[in-house]
Amino acid sequence: MGICFMQAEAQYRVDKKRDRQERQILDSQERAFWDVHRPVPGCVNTTEVDFRKLSRSGRPKYSSSTHAAVASCSNITLPYSTSAAAAHAAAQTPSCSVSILNGATNSASSSGTSQQTSPYVSPSSSVRHYSQTPGIRRCTRLQDTLKQEISALEARLTKNVLKTSKVVENYLQYFDHRRVFDPFLTQPGTAVDSFQSHSNPWISDTVDYWQHDK
Repeated sequence: MGICFMQAEAQYRVDKKRDRQERQILDSQERAFWDVHRPVPGCVNTTEVDFRKLSRSGRPKYSSSTHAAVASCSNITLPYSTSAAAAHAAAQTPSCSVSILNGATNSASSSGTSQQTSPYVSPSSSVRHYSQTPGIRRCTRLQDTLKQEISALEARLTKNVLKTSKVVENYLQYFDHRRVFDPFLTQPGTAVDSFQSHSNPWISDTVDYWQHDK
């Protein structure tokens, strides 16, 4: 650690002795170096991205109004967690207050006539509020990804799959059927040539092929 401190101190002294123009030139050279040696497309550029801001970008932000809405809704028994309700409580504040008032009026009106009415919100309204949380959006994206993967796997299953032995057999049949037309595999003028044409003048010493073309 002491060596690093000494090196940094010496570098600072040397940099302090330089004039302003030379420091600007060195700064431009360093910028040009990093412009040339920039990361591959798709990789994270550590010189431009602040990882602390990047890690904070996915976190939900809670404001004072959010905490107040959560506190006002805390006495209501919901089948879901309060953290899910707190994510979008700012947008849910009017509906939450209306549900509280409705529950209070219903409990006050039914206290003298019937004792079956409960002050908590029905599950249907809770689901309606909970469907706006970011967790549902993430689950929807996950479902879409899984559906795409399932459709891709089903498309692969519908394709015709051949065994390697069958493919090799087809290639051998094609080769045996077509090799008589290939002058490199079946040389003209030989006993194997089924057409009994003139020999290849580029391989043999005869010029019958050229004479025949005249």
